[in-house]
Amino acid sequence: MGTSGELLGRFIAPPHKAKHLLVGIRKLVYVALRQDWIEIDPTAAVEWRPAYAGWKAWPRDAMAQFETRWPLGSAPRTG
Repeated sequence: MGTSGELLGRFIAPPHKAKHLLVGIRKLVYVALRQDWIEIDPTAAVEWRPAYAGWKAWPRDAMAQFETRWPLGSAPRTG
């Protein structure tokens, strides 16, 4: 069986899936610790912070398609 990092690495795209998986595993581990099913938290040393490149600007053709599909005043253009 692989490490927790290897398991999370399978869900790297999109990165929030790996974080959600880690949160779920930690909830299960918490219950197991409280019920004395296990003695140590195997996820204690696992951190998951995916690389963040920030928001990227849309290419001009993508912006044109969006503006054509959603006119001014529509919900996607006002949000």
